[in-house]
Amino acid sequence: MDQDSRKQVKVGVLITVIAAAIIGGGTFVFNKLTDKPEQISIGPVLDRYEKAIGQVAELKKALAAAQTEASRDERAEIQAELEKGKTTKSEEILERVLEREKNHLERAAEAAFHIGVLAYLHDNHKAYKNFKRATELNPEYAAAWNRRGSIEGRLGELAAAEDSYQKVLSFGREQQDKEAQAVAYDNLGIVEQTRGNLDAAVDYYEKSLALNEELGRKEGMAIQYGNLGVVEQNRGKLDAAIEYYEKSLAIEKELGRKEGMASNYGNLGIVEKTQGNLDAAIEYYEKSLALNEELGRKEGMASDYGNLGYLEEVRGNKEAARAYFIKALDLFKDIGAKLLIKQMEEALASVQ
Repeated sequence: MDQDSRKQVKVGVLITVIAAAIIGGGTFVFNKLTDKPEQISIGPVLDRYEKAIGQVAELKKALAAAQTEASRDERAEIQAELEKGKTTKSEEILERVLEREKNHLERAAEAAFHIGVLAYLHDNHKAYKNFKRATELNPEYAAAWNRRGSIEGRLGELAAAEDSYQKVLSFGREQQDKEAQAVAYDNLGIVEQTRGNLDAAVDYYEKSLALNEELGRKEGMAIQYGNLGVVEQNRGKLDAAIEYYEKSLAIEKELGRKEGMASNYGNLGIVEKTQGNLDAAIEYYEKSLALNEELGRKEGMASDYGNLGYLEEVRGNKEAARAYFIKALDLFKDIGAKLLIKQMEEALASVQ
């Protein structure tokens, strides 16, 4: 692959880490949840969470756990915050539960996991702290290991992420849970791809794809087609990459998954740029950016800005390229994506 084609932000890798990082809800649930507390509206925060990671089961469980423990006045405060898209009071209540249940490890782990779920959108480090705490309290908590691994990968801690995902895979095998195994293979593939071990990445992706096909999980199939497309693109096999991206895009459109559509548009844009079709590339990048802005997805927006910056650099528009790289860098700093922060810093240096 030539130097220019390497200077791309690999949108698919970033997005699939988030999309595949969810197994389902927590393993253990507070007994008090059977009390069926009164319903609360979680509209705005639910909308933000669903847009960010595509799944809401964990969020609903976390909020239900907080609501169960809350007094009447606290429930009113929770409701007022949720209408603003905030979860501060819910997290505070769950911290109280965590302290109370510290001698009951499974319940304490569940409380820590719930805090991590709520913190995920606004505080990456707090989320990681609590997912890590959940795994320390209950070392067999697969969902917590999975979420822990996703943040470790984002932070560039690849060895730690691999260890977390291997634990998820082991639990999935022990429990004969094929969905958990498929998720673990997917995320292990992303780790290997980030390291540049493409053959190992393909092996993991194909294992994940086979399980998703067996289970009829279209979302998982779309993710793996996208991942395989990125590998083929990195190998310089652009026709094969396009074929995978288009398969993935068709499924994402069928499912209405905008984050998946954005990922594929971004990657198709990179292919067009590599082929010298700059106008077509811009069209794809702008489609991707519009969807990511609608979803409020910082990872995706940063990738799109980075790719638009590289395109402007090719055109000789250094000022425009610099503006895009700065936008991308700021967003990558917000989410703590160390590897991509470094990439954007290098990109900025190239247009000074």
